[in-house]
Parts: sequence; C-alpha cells; structure tokens
Amino acid sequence: GQYIPFIPNKKTGGIILGNKIAPIFFNTAEDSGALPIECDV
Repeated sequence: GQYIPFIPNKKTGGIILGNKIAPIFFNTAEDSGALPIECDV
C-alpha cells in the first residue's frame, strides 16, 4: 500500500488474496482502499 501523508504507520491501498475472507474483513478492506480477492491459493 501507499503511505498516508502526515499519519504515521498507516497505509492505504493494497491487495488481499485469500481462499475464504470473512465478510466483516472483506468490507473493512474495501472501505480502507484495499482490493480483496477470493481465489484458490
């Protein structure tokens, strides 16, 4: 992910690959700017 200016230890964006992603984590990842993808790993 990309660092957020003026906010230490926080990033935005990124990609998450997983076989099963719980809905709460899927939605949280989307809200934070990541791209969650469910696929065979």
